[in-house]
Amino acid sequence: GAESIVFGSPLSKNVENGFPWETAYQQLLDFVQVLGDAAARHGLFIAMEPINAGESNLLVSAKETCEFVRQADHPHIRLLVDYYHLGLDGETPDVLLEAGPWLQHIHFSGITPRAFPKSEEEDAGYAHFLGNLIRAGYESRISIEAYTRDFRRDAKEGLAFMRSLIGKLEGECRNGDHQ
Repeated sequence: GAESIVFGSPLSKNVENGFPWETAYQQLLDFVQVLGDAAARHGLFIAMEPINAGESNLLVSAKETCEFVRQADHPHIRLLVDYYHLGLDGETPDVLLEAGPWLQHIHFSGITPRAFPKSEEEDAGYAHFLGNLIRAGYESRISIEAYTRDFRRDAKEGLAFMRSLIGKLEGECRNGDHQ
């Protein structure tokens, strides 16, 4: 029943010291062509995930990774954007507006700490990010990827909050009230 496979692990794509970055980038582009063909045979998509600069040195920003996906130009190579990594690097959620056609999946959590989101007061960026997803026409899955000590409680509260905020933002976007 899977639809997507996330390709995000920094250890699977980091460029080793002394190795030419451009060569690594091209090797990854070549590899995802093979990967995309294999994914297509199984009805899957590969979602390329940028990882913050503190953990990764290749495909760090959503903007860079979106450009990589464009260059790959393969219908089964797509983009994953993670609010946590976007926020850690200070990248604006406006990148979602240009990345819309390539979006395959979204990861979401608070930034500091990386916790289940529960209210807009935690982070003013939640509404900006989710509103831009709506404006970009994104209608697929959002996974909460967070740490917890009480999964049942945090998952229930996080899901309720996300549904409520997305519903509110959809109404505002329909009415032209939210920028």
